Amino acid sequence: MDTLKQLREELTEEHNTTKKFLNEFPEGKNDYAPHEKSMKLMHLAQHITEVFGWASFMLKTEFLISLKATSRLYMKTVSSYLML
Repeated sequence: MDTLKQLREELTEEHNTTKKFLNEFPEGKNDYAPHEKSMKLMHLAQHITEVFGWASFMLKTEFLISLKATSRLYMKTVSSYLML
């Protein structure tokens, strides 16, 4: 299968699921969380909608800098990019 076709199908499916979620989003329940460690409903909705911007961003970006777990490694990576 063509990679772009597969990506389009996956994004279309995700779009439909997200649209359904947002259409069923209950009014006045922004602070609802099913568990104390769970994300609040509004935060979850914002996160889900922001994900769609990443596909466009990644396709238009030549390279991405991944933040590493340690700041020392991150600084080394940033320094190497700045020296280019």
